[in-house]
Amino acid sequence: MSIHCKTCGAPLEEASMDRMRGLARCRHCDTVVELDFTRPTPAVRGLDERSPAAMPSHFTVERVDGRLQIRWQWYTLKAAIWAAATVVWFGALISIYAGILGPDGPAETGALTQQLLFTIGHVAMGLVFAYMAASGFLNTTTITATHDSLHIQHAPLPWLGNGTVEGIRQLYSKERVQHRKGGRHAYSYELHVIVEGGEQRKLIAGLNEAEQALWLEQALEAQLGIHDRRVGGELPRH
Repeated sequence: MSIHCKTCGAPLEEASMDRMRGLARCRHCDTVVELDFTRPTPAVRGLDERSPAAMPSHFTVERVDGRLQIRWQWYTLKAAIWAAATVVWFGALISIYAGILGPDGPAETGALTQQLLFTIGHVAMGLVFAYMAASGFLNTTTITATHDSLHIQHAPLPWLGNGTVEGIRQLYSKERVQHRKGGRHAYSYELHVIVEGGEQRKLIAGLNEAEQALWLEQALEAQLGIHDRRVGGELPRH
């Protein structure tokens, strides 16, 4: 009989079990689990037996007053790339402004104004690059799950997707493919939710690995007491 952690859904190793005391410590999330050898731990494997996903190493999990709280920092290589793009972009803008406002720039006020207005869009684009870099370095996502709702918070910099979702009927994971030049593809993973009435919403986007989305799906369904069922467009089960 396979026994799984009630917090993160990872299988518990025999070496971690103290059968005399009826306890085990999960090596993935460090939770102490009370063992019940009369039945498997509930609501992790689902109705058609998707294999449990291992907890991502950079996720942290806490239980407070019956609530499950999952948190992770955004920082990846993408943040460094955005930062480098910001430096290059504003470096180019400084050179442009030096040419416009310097002694060799246009003497007429009208021509000067026209050239300065032309650069506004470029400045705005540079600010977008800077915001993407700053959010990548600073932001953290926190999911707080009760027995009947999920609260999502991206902070400290504002980001789309903050809020509370209630009336949840199912969660499922999806793969997002971006087609790039030269036939290359970029893959990211998302967690979606189905609520009462059948409405489907994107809950979390931009995950780098399928295992991250699958682990979130399984851990949150376990907390919410939801049995896993197949959903069209979800990640393959085998």
